Amino acid sequence: MKHFLSFFLVISLCSSNYAQLTRIVHQSFDMGDIDKVVMQLKDSIVVTPWEGNTVLSESNIYIENAEPRILDGFIKEGRYKLIGEKKGDGIVIVPAITRKKIRTKSGLDMNESVRINIFVPKKVQVVGMDGLVIPPSGEVARTTMEESTLLTTNKLDIKSDSLNINPTTTKVNTKATKGKKGKK
Repeated sequence: MKHFLSFFLVISLCSSNYAQLTRIVHQSFDMGDIDKVVMQLKDSIVVTPWEGNTVLSESNIYIENAEPRILDGFIKEGRYKLIGEKKGDGIVIVPAITRKKIRTKSGLDMNESVRINIFVPKKVQVVGMDGLVIPPSGEVARTTMEESTLLTTNKLDIKSDSLNINPTTTKVNTKATKGKKGKK
């Protein structure tokens, strides 16, 4: 019985090394009078209209089998930072850097998942990089326009001629959860 408890304790300690880390990074962008946003992001995106007058991004980051200092280092280096760029009559939100797959020193890939919740003013229209238009009502319509068309077309009724974009805040919430080794 004593050996069984010792073995169980060793296995439990080894399992704690395989933790799923979670962090939330917030950024906000002042929209001015703009009413059009194009999202050039490859991550999972959820768009929610709200009463505010800024665009708020909430990046939910999940990494398996990593130490907290590694994820904190990725956040500090700007791996999950978004940038708002004025193009034509709208704003294009893009990642600050292109993320590459994460590999450990031993050559193994780390599982990384990023889901971005975008809160936009109700008057703002959001278009995904695949041409998916999400009007303020929350309904989804499919179009086949290119980025240049998305930002300048009269069909979308864009009336803004100025834009004041400032990533006004970046806030990180730290939360680590431990899970079992393996896929979710």
